[in-house]
Amino acid sequence: LPESRFAAFAAWVDAGMPAGSCDVQPEDFDTPRVCTSGVVWKDDDDDDDLLNPALADGDDGSERMNPGRACIDCHTRERKAPRFSVAGTLYPTAHEPDDCFGVDGVAKRARVILTGGDGRDVELAVNEAGNFYTKGALAMPYRARIVVDGRERAMAAAQTNGDCNTCHSEKGSQGAPGRIVLPR
Repeated sequence: LPESRFAAFAAWVDAGMPAGSCDVQPEDFDTPRVCTSGVVWKDDDDDDDLLNPALADGDDGSERMNPGRACIDCHTRERKAPRFSVAGTLYPTAHEPDDCFGVDGVAKRARVILTGGDGRDVELAVNEAGNFYTKGALAMPYRARIVVDGRERAMAAAQTNGDCNTCHSEKGSQGAPGRIVLPR
């Protein structure tokens, strides 16, 4: 059993083996490293490698900044940055590099739905870079699911860390097999 699958199984057991969706198929995460959108965030004035340079506007206040990076970690270090309770990036494939724009959530009408430990749902929009976030309080532990065109992908285990890209990185960590990806 590969270490990543063992870690995911161990996390599920440690969480009390909660019932959940098992819609993750191995082929969903058996993908090459690729920037599917072809659009890369830049925080300087050199926009030569952008398909749409208008989408990159520096690291000051843009909701589209640094897709794929650990949002809350960075925002905690930056004094003037807004504080999020949950934040991350939605991608079309599992191994997209940091700063690559993810799913255009506006065009896809993608939503992230968080169900707090108190049973209340919080619905988050996904922006043009694939980023989503909330500043609102959320009862822990929470569950998360992605909804697009009536299809869903749900995390099997409840979560207590709202910095989604910390685990859902290009290579995945702490049991996550890679990026947060669209439902099948």
